[in-house]
Amino acid sequence: MEYSELNLIPQVAKSATCAFTGNRPHRLPWGNDESDSECVSVKAILREKVRSLIEQGVVLFVCGMANGADLYFAETVIALKAEYPSVMLEGAVPYHGQERTWPRSERERYEKAIKGCDFVTVVSEHGSKWAPLKRNRYMVDKASILLSLNYAESGGSAYTERYARENKVKIIKINDNI
Repeated sequence: MEYSELNLIPQVAKSATCAFTGNRPHRLPWGNDESDSECVSVKAILREKVRSLIEQGVVLFVCGMANGADLYFAETVIALKAEYPSVMLEGAVPYHGQERTWPRSERERYEKAIKGCDFVTVVSEHGSKWAPLKRNRYMVDKASILLSLNYAESGGSAYTERYARENKVKIIKINDNI
């Protein structure tokens, strides 16, 4: 067993924890073109929202580590950790190997983001169509705030927003500020 698999996660109050949900590239208006002006705006807003939450006392950010918006979020938190060293990032991975079918550049980006996490939780032992939903519930159950970059009315991020509403978790929609 690897040390990282021992799941030694510090206990952080729900009120000091923020989770994130967001779309994969195929559901984002700019797809994979991160130089698109809307994507650049979204990333700037995301950075300011995360900074504001840190200044309000959030110390743990939980990310599902999917490609697309999740990696934007992870990269934002990792960058801000240099300025705010008490901040922690938890990678909530639905199952080992979720990135196996991604393009090489996305797998490399994922590996870099995983290395920037303070700890990683693998939510399901085996991959299945239910593993990402279980991971999303895990994240919402830990948090008092859900940051969302969701452009779709169906799919994982829409499900996660509904679950957060049902559980009285505050939702901050990034794309509502564009």
